[in-house]
Amino acid sequence: MMIKLLLLLVLLHISVFAGEYENWSKAQEAEYKQYQKTIDKEFSKMLKKHWSAYKTFREISSYEKPKPLKILKVEKKKKIPLQEIQKSKPIKLKKIKKLKQKKIVIVAPVFVEKLPKKKVFKTEPKDIDKKIIVKKEFIVLKKNKKYRSINFDFYSIPIEVAIDKKQHFKLKTISKDTIAKFWDKISQSDYESLLKMVKLYEDTHHLNDWALYQLLEKIGFEYYKDQNLAHLFTWFVLAKKNYDVKIGYNDKKVFLLANVDHNLYQMSFFSIKKKRYYTLDISGKSKKIEKIYTYNGDYSKTKKLLNFNIKEAIVFNNKKQKRVLTFKYDDQEYSVDSFYNKDLVDFYSTYPQSEYPIYFKENIKENTMYSMLNKLKNIIKGKTELEAVNIILRFTQTSFKYKTDQEQFKYEKVLFPEETLYYPYSDCEDRSIMFSYLVTKLLGLKVVAVKYSDHLASAVEFSTKIKGDGFKYKNHYYTISDPTYINANVGKAMPKYKQSDFKVIQY
Repeated sequence: MMIKLLLLLVLLHISVFAGEYENWSKAQEAEYKQYQKTIDKEFSKMLKKHWSAYKTFREISSYEKPKPLKILKVEKKKKIPLQEIQKSKPIKLKKIKKLKQKKIVIVAPVFVEKLPKKKVFKTEPKDIDKKIIVKKEFIVLKKNKKYRSINFDFYSIPIEVAIDKKQHFKLKTISKDTIAKFWDKISQSDYESLLKMVKLYEDTHHLNDWALYQLLEKIGFEYYKDQNLAHLFTWFVLAKKNYDVKIGYNDKKVFLLANVDHNLYQMSFFSIKKKRYYTLDISGKSKKIEKIYTYNGDYSKTKKLLNFNIKEAIVFNNKKQKRVLTFKYDDQEYSVDSFYNKDLVDFYSTYPQSEYPIYFKENIKENTMYSMLNKLKNIIKGKTELEAVNIILRFTQTSFKYKTDQEQFKYEKVLFPEETLYYPYSDCEDRSIMFSYLVTKLLGLKVVAVKYSDHLASAVEFSTKIKGDGFKYKNHYYTISDPTYINANVGKAMPKYKQSDFKVIQY
């Protein structure tokens, strides 16, 4: 009897505590919403007042001189002396994992009432509960006449979101007053549900900041059917996600302005309080703009800078396409089957030209590149570091045809490894990125980029000292390995660069 009484008291206490906690939680939520309203009102007041005109600037390329139209070739191939090969340390091949698709919630279409059994994309199990919650919330919104459902494809990912109809807006004129009115209207809508849906796609597909920006622009355009309003929509959502963004305008157009964590090229920019703001465009480039008006203050919560690093492999539909690459080494011909993801190539085609570490550090899904890695692994198996790197070097030098970006694209464009597999031509920086990827993935050796005034090469840190051209950097010795100098062995720099100044790019 005593035990039952104690249990009853405990349950009663828990019930009372749960009720108190629920009331406290509701009070906290109401207080936070009131705080948000106050912040939004103050921001709107500021938007109506403090705007200034800024002159923009634009950097085209990080090179001091144009890259060479033709590349050098070692006409007489030289074999590495056997003695030098034997002095080098035997390689320790890294394990290449072919990722397996897990049986999880289907990603596209995301919002369905019943979870299908079909296996589609790999994602983390920890996401599933959150997905189901957002799914249920979306189903409720979808049935509510106060919300409008829009559907479209984003790099083969079917996207579906519900947007509060209160967000509807007509931009008759472009001015600070109409921009302030847009903020007032959308901030009074149910934008929280939209943020949850966007976060779901962001997490499931491992979207980086550039992909997130493009997704928001696409949602905004599908909803408003107006590019200026799409920029305003993206500005609002990114600001609510705590990014340091602004909106600007001139006589004809609205511009999304973003503080980015690294330098961009071919994008117009200006500075406010020593912070550089770029005029983002989904094409990855923007024309020179003479003057932009924007506000001097900040939305109080903004603190994050956009960063275009690819820390996790982005998960798009795996539209694999094949390319066969051939090369010769020591009079033996090799054929390497290579695959790339066309959705990723399409995404990369819009990528703003960024600083080199972003390309060298890209996280590529190994199941896309598995075939090429596995074939090269079999070719270099049992070799020493010197010979293995030399084989990878010859593969990179001779499997791809050379053309400068200006010849191929009419503008400077740095290629990610999968793009190098797709496009018919590549130049020095593209080959250095590919070479670095292969050496790192297969051998685990450290590689740095060597940047001259008009050329980019690579250098490898071997376990033993290698004869030839090299240098010491931060107490490590690196040997020049140039993926653009055709038939040149490890340790051989192009003659014109042997005495030239260079900058080391570590990543």
